[in-house]
Amino acid sequence: METQNTQSAEAPTQTPMLDSATVQSGDAPIAQTARQKAMAYKEANSGQDTTVLPETQIGVMWDKFASHEVTLRAQKLAGADRSEVASILLATRCTFEGEHFTVDEINTILPSGDVAHLMNRVINGKPENSEGEPEKN
Repeated sequence: METQNTQSAEAPTQTPMLDSATVQSGDAPIAQTARQKAMAYKEANSGQDTTVLPETQIGVMWDKFASHEVTLRAQKLAGADRSEVASILLATRCTFEGEHFTVDEINTILPSGDVAHLMNRVINGKPENSEGEPEKN
């Protein structure tokens, strides 16, 4: 008994996804590549952001965009003590009214409410509302 091979030897072609990030060129849409989307996101999210810590009223500034490399570096520095990753990220990314704080300073001289506020803003990227409070989702 013979069996017929009904599958084609050709690999299926993939159709690019067309969504809101699609670039229109005349009548033919041209989808952005993943690399182009990532570069556009990085460019759109460059610059700096600021907040005022609610308890100490210290102004803090940081770069809005941080690559994954920044997180990997903080994890490497933390070693076995994973609880230090957030403090290392804050120490490396933030300036406190123009000054850099060490990890020990962030852990010992800043109140926990300020550190929690800063982690929410810097690490989680949560924006503030007009009253200076993180927006609720």
